[in-house]
Amino acid sequence: MENGSTLILLCLRNEPAEIKVARLRELTDNDWEDILKEARSQGIAPILFHSLKPLQSALNIPEQILDVLRQNYLNSSARNMRLFQKLLQILTIFNRENIPVILLKGAHLAKLVYESPALRPMSDIDLLAKEDDLLKIHHLLIENGFSTLEQDQGAILRHMAPYKKNNFPALEIHYNIAILPNNKRIESADLWERAQKLTPEGVNIMTLSPEDLLLHLCAHTSIQHGFDNGLTPYFDIRQTLEHYNEILNWEIIAGRAKEWGLERSVGMMLLLTDKFIGLPLPEQISNTLKSDHELRDVLKTAEELIFKRGPGVTPSIARLFEKQGWRTKLRYFTQRAFPSEQVMTIGKNKTDVSRLKLFRIYYLHLQNLYKKYWKIIWLGLRRNPEALAALENQKKRNELRDWLTREVNS
Repeated sequence: MENGSTLILLCLRNEPAEIKVARLRELTDNDWEDILKEARSQGIAPILFHSLKPLQSALNIPEQILDVLRQNYLNSSARNMRLFQKLLQILTIFNRENIPVILLKGAHLAKLVYESPALRPMSDIDLLAKEDDLLKIHHLLIENGFSTLEQDQGAILRHMAPYKKNNFPALEIHYNIAILPNNKRIESADLWERAQKLTPEGVNIMTLSPEDLLLHLCAHTSIQHGFDNGLTPYFDIRQTLEHYNEILNWEIIAGRAKEWGLERSVGMMLLLTDKFIGLPLPEQISNTLKSDHELRDVLKTAEELIFKRGPGVTPSIARLFEKQGWRTKLRYFTQRAFPSEQVMTIGKNKTDVSRLKLFRIYYLHLQNLYKKYWKIIWLGLRRNPEALAALENQKKRNELRDWLTREVNS
């Protein structure tokens, strides 16, 4: 880890105040500059400010550093308050039409799990809907001034293309909470049956059950993102465990993790969270995880990938470069570039999709792929050092993802 990464974890670890003060008292102004840079890069400046505020009188934190952190905290609070108002407007529309949705990730955590909304910055709103309601939701959002880009349709097998509207955050409507191969093991009907029903500010909302929330957070970071989404997920996990500590059922978590093929993902995320910031795990769970030598051997690779910087490369692009022979590469590219007609028309009225319109959907989809990925593919083919380093990092993420899902694949 780089210096800023190491230092920021010293600031954020959950430990007695006197121990933390003793660790941080000798930091220099340059150290604090590195910490601030890392906090802003990781998107956790509000959490850092919240963590340091009770200790600031005992530490030698430069005033300008505190001012920047304080402003980040206030900006996050104001931004999330505006976002929650927009969220309530959207939920009110869905309530009126009797369309159930489940809050996912940031919207759930910032509103109901973190002690202050400012501590969980958000950039968009993620909602889980029933697949049978997708077409109705699409028309409802279009009627209310949202728009979407058809060429994004089918690019991700988890959610529809983002919906956008002036002065609104991007809205993503999910119909799965996991990607292949794990999504085949998750029964959507069971998620809805277990979902919690709440009515804050008179609006009906639903959230995943605490156990499903924890499993989703672990899978989202380890398998979907390949540990490329920074430190925020580890605070999400710690906050979830602290908030739901009295009602979390660890037997259910263990059984469902096995059922969904997430045993390794959950184990790795819990170990990383405990190492980075400390975690209130039951002793039996902690001892079981720490005795898993295979899990601990892979942990170092995941830790290194969390702090990797550089241009983003998708898993598919990295796998394309790993394939041997042009025929194999072409076959793999074709499989990824041309999703099934069923996938490409999710959220659309199948009877309205003519062959000509379907051709246009595929054409726009390919156009979108070209815009997003032509540069990294071209640079990779030209053996550009930065592109090759990014491809190598993604290759490691793919290998780790394959290991995490190996039992599911077998």
